[in-house]
Amino acid sequence: MTAKAFKRRLDMITHAVVVKDNWGDLKIEIYSDNINLTKGRRLWEHILLPTWVGQSEDGVLIDAFSHDGSENCNGGFGGASFELTMVDGSHRVLQGPWSGRPSIHICNGAPEYMELTVKYGPFGVAIRGLSEDQGFSKKFIEAIINKFQLDVHIVVVFDEIEDPMTGELVAEAHLKVIDSSAN
Repeated sequence: MTAKAFKRRLDMITHAVVVKDNWGDLKIEIYSDNINLTKGRRLWEHILLPTWVGQSEDGVLIDAFSHDGSENCNGGFGGASFELTMVDGSHRVLQGPWSGRPSIHICNGAPEYMELTVKYGPFGVAIRGLSEDQGFSKKFIEAIINKFQLDVHIVVVFDEIEDPMTGELVAEAHLKVIDSSAN
């Protein structure tokens, strides 16, 4: 990860705010006038079945899929194909991978990351269709918190949930935004 590329991406963010989601949990929303904030090649690796993790070269952006690695269409994303450039330079095509929550991938060995909502355009102006959720590394989120002096911090929370398909308990680990003034 290069410090210059990391800072360049951080400088693309014009504003950050803490809001509550539909369940009352805190989350961070960021604003940018630069659509390149979430662009850039990801290098992928298969870290543990079924987790495939892609990380930008500056270590900021993280995406992950759950996929069994077979040539079969796995139904997700309407059977769309995704070409991944692997860390070793090879290419792999996955057809219809399922989307996975960061909590599952972190338990499988992915870097700690969290999805933030990115809104493009001026702060406070809702431009329909110009927002997206993107996975950002814990280190980058902490840099956002520091830059914009947000009164929150990030913790890792470990849970066990019941898999709705199998009924088995599955481990999850996710990043959570915590109000610093509450402590």
